[in-house]
Order: sequence, then C-alpha cells, then structure tokens
Amino acid sequence: LVEEAFTPRTGINVQLELIPDSVIIPATLAGEGPDVVIGLPDTQAMNFAVRNALVDLSQFEDFEEIASRYYPSAFESITYQDGIYGLPEQQTFMMMFYRNDILQELGLEVPKTWEEVKDMIPILQAHNYDFYMPSTGLYPSLVYQAGGDLYLGEGKDYGIETGLYEEEAMQAFKELTQFFTSYHLPVVADFSNRFRTGEMPIGVAPYSTYTQLQVFASEIKGLWSFGPIPGKVNADGEIDNTFVTATSQAMMMDVAKDKEAAWEFMKWWVDTETQLQYATTTEGIMGPAARYPSANVEVLRQLPWSRSEIEALETQFKATKGVPEVPGAYMTTRMVDYAFKNVVTDGQNPREALYLNAKTINEELTKKRNEFGLSTLENNE
Repeated sequence: LVEEAFTPRTGINVQLELIPDSVIIPATLAGEGPDVVIGLPDTQAMNFAVRNALVDLSQFEDFEEIASRYYPSAFESITYQDGIYGLPEQQTFMMMFYRNDILQELGLEVPKTWEEVKDMIPILQAHNYDFYMPSTGLYPSLVYQAGGDLYLGEGKDYGIETGLYEEEAMQAFKELTQFFTSYHLPVVADFSNRFRTGEMPIGVAPYSTYTQLQVFASEIKGLWSFGPIPGKVNADGEIDNTFVTATSQAMMMDVAKDKEAAWEFMKWWVDTETQLQYATTTEGIMGPAARYPSANVEVLRQLPWSRSEIEALETQFKATKGVPEVPGAYMTTRMVDYAFKNVVTDGQNPREALYLNAKTINEELTKKRNEFGLSTLENNE
C-alpha cells in the first residue's frame, strides 16, 4: 500500500519495519528509534507520553477533521495532560453472544439488564447450561454503568487518586463477584468452544469472537446472534450499557526528524480509503477470520457485516468508553484482580477486599506522579 499509493503521491519514502513494541524505548534512547509507530496498544502510550517521547497530535491544524471520523472513546485512552498522542487504527469491545435456538427452546428473552441476567441464570443452570462472564475484564464497565469512575481528580489532576473507594465502584465490585459466588458462574472457560457445543448458550465476549465462530463453528451457522451487552437502568429510566474499549494507535515519536512528513504518513494510513483497502485485502486473503476491527466507523460500515450485525455493533460502539491512562494505572488492573481472587477464592467480604487493595493503588499512583513531577494528594493538601 505504501509503495503503490503513498510514496508515488507524496514523494515521501517510508522504511517499514516489523519490531516488538518492547524494542521501541531502547531504540529511541539509542538514537535509532522510529519516526512513527503503528499498531501500538493504547496501554503502552503512557510509557512514552509521560517521558515526553510523543508528539501531541492535536497541535496539527487538520487534527479535528481527522478526529471527526471516530467516536470520542477512541481518543480517551490516549489523552494525557490535555494532549492527544495517537490516531486510532483498531478499536475492540465486547458484545453479548447468544444461541437463538437454545434460548427459544427454554422460552428465554435476550437480557437487556444485569438484573435480567440474574433472573436467567437459575433457569439456564436448571437445564445444565451456563452464562459466560469475563470476570474482572467486565469490572471497569460496571463501574461506569453505575455512574462511577476508576480515578478521581479534575483536568491535569485526573488520576491523583483511585475512584475505587467510591460507593459506585464498591457496589459494582460486589455485583461482579456475586455472579461467581452466589450464582456460581465459572471463573475461567473456553467460551467459543462451549458456545459451539451449546454448554454456554449466552455470554459476553470480544466482538472478534464473531470471526472465530465463523471459521470453526460452521455447524451452528444461522443459530446464533450477538447484540449489545446488558446494562444498568439509570436515573432517567434508560439502560446504560457502557463498555470500556481498547484501541491500537498510530503515534509520532518526538525524535521524528520531519514531523510534517510523519504527519502526512499517519493521515494517509488512517484515511478511510486506505484502511478499507487494507481491511478488504486482508480478509480476501485470509477469509472472515481476518475481519479488521477498525476504529474508523465508516470503514466498519463497509465491511461485509449483515444489516442486523452492523446495527448491533454500532449500538454498542456508541456506548463505548475509553479510560484515560494515568501514571501507575497498571496497578489498578493488578489489584482488582487480587481483590477478585480474595473474594471468589478465599471468601473475603467484597467491600473489605476492594478497600484493602485500593490502598496499594493509591500508593502506586502517588509514587509515579512524584516520579514525573505531577501533583499528588500530599502536595495538594
């Protein structure tokens, strides 16, 4: 694509190299780093942004025009201290997959809220079926559905303190763990395989599971569908089915010698026409298993989804939420996982387990903010 469409049109030569992302920081420090990195997970952006190694792309005049192609959630996870440090390539989120044939046989409707899920589980289990839930992977989404946030602080102080002490986060954690303690859902399962056999006729999984099922579960083709994940009824009586999304991004390194040329390449790479050509060519070679999870909504619409599938995807896409990365954020995932195991494996009280582990999160947030010269709880008091 570069050789056929970019270089001939712009005269900008591109040297494309495939390297593991762990090499980028050492290579940059050695003066051998790339000008542009593509396909980098948003969780890695913080490692570069806090070290002033990335260019704030919002400073370019035509940035807003490019940003209009995406839902805001695509940029939320690569926004740091008022700067935006990436252009989204891929964006993934979860959907609820369900076997129409089995639900119809049991006389069950597709649940729209978590309360309806709780009503459904005993009926499923009475017939030796199970509901699949991705344990702690669902927790951030439940916090946002409850009206909470993973971190506290306004503006540049966002991330100064964990939000897991707040009542919304505590209730979300209690609700999550109850699915595994009171309703005895399996903590770990091969959902795709059990969905194929019918043992788990319904569950929440990444929407890329669609491509996997198309390839290795052809015997149930036409018997299953997917839709938005369940949510919570908010104060307005509407169902909030917010789900935390993950993205891969194209980023410009601060060491780039010709930033205008680098910007031209990045704009071309995330352009609708380029992304669509890349997506269709890849799928043409490898089949449905290579369906491209584009962050560009227009590209997603032009891929070979059915009308009902694209409607379901867009409904959930609009309800996605990106978590702004903050220094020390890795500790949140780790300690929530510890708290989950304390409750589900050791029988600890959910509120107590989350409270004790959240203390470690705050300590790490303060440590990392001190390291990078940011405000902390201590120097704000």
